[in-house]
Amino acid sequence: RAVLMIAVRENNHSFIAMLDKYIDNCNELSSNSDTASSSESDDNHNGTEKGKLNLSELMNPHKRKGK
Repeated sequence: RAVLMIAVRENNHSFIAMLDKYIDNCNELSSNSDTASSSESDDNHNGTEKGKLNLSELMNPHKRKGK
């Protein structure tokens, strides 16, 4: 919540857009039943479909890895 509050306060539209895509993706996954075909799930796994969340977008490039 704190990160979202800061993003809204600073008008960080890129973070808000990424969060919106993430929420849409989560809602879509929770609404889907287990009857999806395996080929369709393979396509979704690649994240190439328009509007799907790319997990690399969520990575913080400035975050240092632990020693």
